[in-house]
Amino acid sequence: MQKNILSAILEARVRKEGKGTEIRVVSNLARRCLELNGRNRPTMREVTMELEAIQMLGENAQNDR
Repeated sequence: MQKNILSAILEARVRKEGKGTEIRVVSNLARRCLELNGRNRPTMREVTMELEAIQMLGENAQNDR
C-alpha cells in the first residue's frame, strides 16, 4: 500500500470480482491490523464492526440496482 501497488498483490479473482472502494477499505483495515504498536491496532470488536459496515454497504448497493 505504501508503494501504491495494491492491485499487483491481489489475487486475480479479487481484482475481478471486488469493487475498488471495498478492496481499498478492507486493505486499509488489514494494514491497520498489522501495526507493530498494539495501541495503533484496531480491536477485534472494531474490526468486526468495520467489516459488517462494509458488508452492509455492499448489500445496500446491490439492492439499489
